[in-house]
Amino acid sequence: MWRTVVATKPADWFSRDTHPLLSAYCRASCSSKAIAKQVDAFDPEWMESHDGLMRYNRLMAMQHRQAMVMANLATKMRISQQSKYGARAAEAKARPSSAAKPWESQQKTAAR
Repeated sequence: MWRTVVATKPADWFSRDTHPLLSAYCRASCSSKAIAKQVDAFDPEWMESHDGLMRYNRLMAMQHRQAMVMANLATKMRISQQSKYGARAAEAKARPSSAAKPWESQQKTAAR
């Protein structure tokens, strides 16, 4: 995760004093992926019981916390879309495009 994020920015983007923030962002991202696996494996029928519903609720709360941590850190390190574009540029970028979608480019990369 660290290398993936660092590769998106110029070499001097992450100074030594920002390494703890980047480390925390990577940790939150990895935690989020682990929680997502648990959510994906969750059988909806389990929500019919109190224990199943409580487990699902805890997973969702954990996932939400990780997403908030990631969003906060990404904004602080200026690696989010919010920090890339002003309001007008973001609006223009949000318009439909014929460019490859992120999941399409990942599939091409995985096939190589």
